[in-house]
Amino acid sequence: MDNTVDKDVEVQIKNISNYGEFMIWNGEKISERINLYNSDDQLSAYLYNILHGNKIIGYVIVDPKTDKVVEYALGQSPYSDYLSEYIKAKSDKFNN
Repeated sequence: MDNTVDKDVEVQIKNISNYGEFMIWNGEKISERINLYNSDDQLSAYLYNILHGNKIIGYVIVDPKTDKVVEYALGQSPYSDYLSEYIKAKSDKFNN
């Protein structure tokens, strides 16, 4: 894992947390990077969840080519919801 990307994203999240409703992100933890792949099995984005304790209170999507935040929002990522449901539906294909 490239820690330079993670540190750059932390700075970008800190900047976002200076504005409006995103101030609730100030001082919160950031999850480990989750790689998102497209249907051709190529890396398309990084997902970072913003955590208050164990609860997801927001997320950012980062372009892996530029390491810049391209999407962010309060609440849980729709990608996380989809991934959780996919894993449940296909549980027989996953060991963990």
